Amino acid sequence: MATDNDEDTGTEEEVKPKKKLNIAAILGITQMVLTAAFGGVLVWSLQGLEKPTLTHDKLQERAIASVHDEVGEIQNVDLEPFITNTLSKNTLKAAFSVEISDSATAEVLKSRLPAVRARILTLLSQQEGGKLKRMHDKLLLKDALREVMNTELEKSGVTDGAVRDVYFLEFIIM
Repeated sequence: MATDNDEDTGTEEEVKPKKKLNIAAILGITQMVLTAAFGGVLVWSLQGLEKPTLTHDKLQERAIASVHDEVGEIQNVDLEPFITNTLSKNTLKAAFSVEISDSATAEVLKSRLPAVRARILTLLSQQEGGKLKRMHDKLLLKDALREVMNTELEKSGVTDGAVRDVYFLEFIIM
C-alpha cells in the first residue's frame, strides 16, 4: 500500500506542473495575441494620418475666392440636401449654400442645376466616409465642390471663379 501511495503522489506531482505549464502557455499566447491585436489597431489607425495636401497655392486660391469686390452683388444659392453612399459604405447627407459672384451667375447656376447636382452627387459618392470626419478633408471637399461647379459654369461661358465659396449647412456621416 505504501507503494501505491508513493505512485499516486508521484503522479499528482507530474500532473500539477503540466497544469501550471498549460496555464502559463495560455497566458503567454493570450499576451502575444493581445499585443499583436493592439499593434494592428495602432497601425490601422495611423493609416488615416496622412500629410496634408492643402498646398500654399490652394490656400491662396481659397483666400482669393473669398475676397468680394462688390459685396452687394454676392448671391447665395442653397442647394437641396444630397444623400449618397460613400466608397466606405457610409451614408453621407450634405446640404450646402453656394456663394456666387453676382446675380446673373446665380441664374446661370440655377439653369444648369440638374448637371451641377449630378456632378456633385458623383463627387460625394467617391469620398471615403471615415476621412470626411477630419476638418482637413472637409476643406479639400469644399475646394473640389467649388471646382466642379465652376467647371459646369464655364460650359455656359461664365469664367473667373463665379463660385466663390461653399458653406456646409448639414454634414452627416452615418
